[in-house]
Parts: sequence; structure tokens; C-alpha cells
Amino acid sequence: MNRIILIGRITKDPDTKFLNDGKSVTNFSLAVNRKRKDSEGNYQADFFKVTAWNKSGELIKQHTAKGHRLMVEGHVEFSKWEDNEGNKRTDTVVILESFEFLQPKEGAGNGSARDYGEPPPDEPPY
Repeated sequence: MNRIILIGRITKDPDTKFLNDGKSVTNFSLAVNRKRKDSEGNYQADFFKVTAWNKSGELIKQHTAKGHRLMVEGHVEFSKWEDNEGNKRTDTVVILESFEFLQPKEGAGNGSARDYGEPPPDEPPY
């Protein structure tokens, strides 16, 4: 089974494009904190590319912004190809199947961590 659930913050405003066939695709990146701190006492994050199609993507674009906390559920797709110079390339993307807003847009990046169910800075983010 290929299933992933992530809770994190959007790293920049989502980008939506409309295709010739009327479908839309929205791309964004989600920063997800790791449970453990590094040697300097800071939490590290992993960054995931997320693709959302049609209405789901349009809703995310309309109601979120950089810094917004979001839960996404979907599956992972791996791609391999060769670029124009003959270099082998790979990419990993989460294809969104469902999501949940974890804060209102107007609060993106502004409220205290406690307002949105996050642990205080000295506790693990999970």
C-alpha cells in the first residue's frame, strides 16, 4: 500500500495552473518537522513536493498561504527521466487525495503555536 499522511507548513504560496482541457493543477511544498532535535538543539525539517488536482488544489490555493499549517493525505509517485543533456533525473511527489486546513488563512504565520495545536518550542512537534 502506498499511503502518506503529512502535517506541516506550506513553504511558499501554492501555484495553480489551468490546463487546456479545463483541469487545474496546484503545486506547493510542505515542510514537516522531524521529532528529534539536531546537535544544536534545533528541529530539522523534511520538504515534500505536493501536487493537488482540480477542486482540491483550487481550494488550497484560495484558502492558504506561505506558513499555513496543513494536513495532506495521498500517495507517493517517483519519476525517472533523462533531460536534454542526457543527465538522469528523478523526482518524488506526493499526489494529494485529501487534506485538512489546520488554521484560517488570515492566521497563516501570525498566531502563536498554541493557537493551532502545536507544542511549545521546547517540545517535539508531534
